[in-house]
Amino acid sequence: MAAYIISLCVVNPVITTKPRFGRTMVYTSSFIISAILTIEEFTSIVGASKHYDNYDIIASVLGSILAILTFESINYRHKNRLNKIETG
Repeated sequence: MAAYIISLCVVNPVITTKPRFGRTMVYTSSFIISAILTIEEFTSIVGASKHYDNYDIIASVLGSILAILTFESINYRHKNRLNKIETG
């Protein structure tokens, strides 16, 4: 859940400002967030938990993938809406 929510923090600015490498930014940030959460699970960086759990790693990866799919869905709908407005 954390990977999904944190990864979505990049999606809103990318959709609204449409930077040149927006898709790359979303994919890269999602990958980095997933990697950080996975590394955190292996070695407790902040000392939050001393327990290793495979399901947390799976949830981190799935959360990042779902954030990317959410971005693609929003981006697709946004482009279709703009095309309908332009064609009148």
